[in-house]
This record gives sequence, C-alpha cells and structure tokens, in this order.
Amino acid sequence: MTERHGKILTYHEIKTALADWYSRNRFLITEERLIRFASFIYDNYGTNYYIEYPPSPPEKTTNP
Repeated sequence: MTERHGKILTYHEIKTALADWYSRNRFLITEERLIRFASFIYDNYGTNYYIEYPPSPPEKTTNP
C-alpha cells in the first residue's frame, strides 16, 4: 500500500470547501453541475475525507 501525504479534514472544513465549490459553479445547468459536484467530491474527499499533497522529501539522503 502506498504511503499517503496530506491531512484529514474536519467536517467544517469539508462543508466550507463544498459550499465554496458550489458557489463558484452555481450557474451550470443542473445535470452538468451534479456531474461536476460528484467528481469534485470523489476526487477530493473519496477516501475518508483525505486530501492528497505532494510527498514529503526523504528524511535521509540515498546517495552513497
């Protein structure tokens, strides 16, 4: 299993992010909005509300 880097969001942070996304996309037609909203939730919050970040640098050098 790959190591994950990032942070687990609180319910309030998730709610705020979704409200912000919705306000930016409120003029889309209903079907397109639902598709984008579902994609947004899946991409960003699909696994235990975990947000991915780029990996941290290695703790020790691997050069000989």
